[in-house]
Amino acid sequence: MMRQTVLVLLILVLEAATIHAASSIVTMRSGERLIGEVLPGSDTTTLVLKSALLGELKLPRNEVISEEALSAAIAAKPQPAPAVAPSEPQIAAQDKNLVLTEEEVAHIEERRLIEQFQDLKTPDSWSGTLRVGMNFSDGDSKWSEAYAKGNLIIDPEGSRNYYRISGSYTYRETERGSTTVKSTDRYDGNLTYRRDFSERIFLQGTAAGRVDRIKGIERELQGLVGAGVRLKPIEDMEFIVGGGGGAEELDVDFQDTRSGVNPVANVFQEVTWKPSKKITLAQEFNYFINPEEGEQYNYILTAAFRYRLTDLFGLEFSYNENFDNDVGNGNIKDDIRWRNALVVYF
Repeated sequence: MMRQTVLVLLILVLEAATIHAASSIVTMRSGERLIGEVLPGSDTTTLVLKSALLGELKLPRNEVISEEALSAAIAAKPQPAPAVAPSEPQIAAQDKNLVLTEEEVAHIEERRLIEQFQDLKTPDSWSGTLRVGMNFSDGDSKWSEAYAKGNLIIDPEGSRNYYRISGSYTYRETERGSTTVKSTDRYDGNLTYRRDFSERIFLQGTAAGRVDRIKGIERELQGLVGAGVRLKPIEDMEFIVGGGGGAEELDVDFQDTRSGVNPVANVFQEVTWKPSKKITLAQEFNYFINPEEGEQYNYILTAAFRYRLTDLFGLEFSYNENFDNDVGNGNIKDDIRWRNALVVYF
């Protein structure tokens, strides 16, 4: 029994000595001294240090003054055990010069979080844009309009599935005499799913909703299914056309029989052309009609010119028309807007 105990103790001592021998002291230009194992991933620009307390750290080589084996440092300068245990804000080391203050630990942790944030990126199958714009009108009608629109596309390579999520918000203030009032508050959202059956033919499902209080639409919800065809008439141009049907629930301010659940038929069309790496021309058209009541229809028409300044930023100039032939009691509402926006790509 005694021999087994001695053998176990000997193994533990050897393991501790091995770990201790593999540790190094890294002195930074800022005065910080870090203890840990230098990992094989280190190169001429980055030193990768594994600390028992702070985890894996990536240190710029140009900020490292010296690197020394811990065992050699202790042998050259032995240090007796301190009479008083170190306080919590400090990290105890074998040498009194290897004590990090709370501020130094916070600085290292902050640098580590920044590196982790910089390493974050969206999946390769994701792409999207965020548009932010501000329009102004002067003269007889003075108003300012701010809006934001987001668009996310998930299109995994080699997959037949395609997803598009989009939404927008518009806010307008209008001057009436000496007062400023809110005249526009509208927002919408759209989820589109496509399933390819061949290079050209796909099925499509759409769920959409909008609130447009300037038109008296408190709520409009749609659920549609359909099919479409994808064509490429010329290089770098994609043309999509299709149709479908479903149902919508409409709630309007005007009192008539329009409010409620109604059938809806839909025709959609999209064109995207990229004549160069920086320029994109895009156009979309969506037409909706109640097959049981032909006077109840609406359409959305957009056309845009986009110029990509950098990988991250670009500019967009667009024409947007939203026409409703009947939003209750036969009221016709047509809204046309010319917009400019800063585009953020991700």
